[in-house]
Amino acid sequence: MATILLGWALTTAAAQPVSPNGKLTVKAKGQGLVVFYQKQPVLEVLSVEGVDAPLKLKFTQRVTADYQMVSGKRLHCTNEANEYRSGNLQLRVYNDGIAFRSATSEKGNDSRKTIYRIPEGTRSRHPVPAEGSIEDSILATLGEHGSLITRELRAACGFDGPKMRSKFDGYVTRLQMGCYIVTEDFVYPTDKHGREYGWGWSLLTMPEALLGREACRCERTPQESYQRLMAHFRALLPEATEKQIKKLIG
Repeated sequence: MATILLGWALTTAAAQPVSPNGKLTVKAKGQGLVVFYQKQPVLEVLSVEGVDAPLKLKFTQRVTADYQMVSGKRLHCTNEANEYRSGNLQLRVYNDGIAFRSATSEKGNDSRKTIYRIPEGTRSRHPVPAEGSIEDSILATLGEHGSLITRELRAACGFDGPKMRSKFDGYVTRLQMGCYIVTEDFVYPTDKHGREYGWGWSLLTMPEALLGREACRCERTPQESYQRLMAHFRALLPEATEKQIKKLIG
């Protein structure tokens, strides 16, 4: 009986929607939503078709999807989300994004109109590293040298102690995902005869140094960039559906 009452309390009490890992949160704003990643606003849903009253989101259930990929290194995948409801709106908050749908009273009406706004200054889920942070120091060091292989950059930043390699690689990976660091080339070790062998080492640099600062400036909004990506993939994959292309882009 206690379990039933606890479940009833969770589903009826208003709650702040949050992802399973706690990094993504959602706040109701009138008839829309504001999405935050690590407390920074990244997306505002101004209005949702079919929602005509202020949202009062309530937790309903934890959702876990378990599936197998056709190919790739990671065949077995799981995806978790917390689900919330407000009237006819169903919202799921995942660790890497949100999904929602609104059920209307008209059967067979699949038309939906939703208005989005990306807050000014939002670049990606990888914001500019804060001044004085480890990421900022890594970029400053790389900027001073121009190009360095990972091992040289790690030593120049002082990450040469025990168990420091994996920590440093984590920082560099996040900077690469935000396009603050790119691979310029691959450098191979040579034997005593001057012949290259083994695996290549990534020669890291900053995109401004590799392509030029002007080439790295983007005058388009995120929505315009997304449409350019869609158009490019349509040209490359004329037989692919819109759904398949959107899945490729992510």
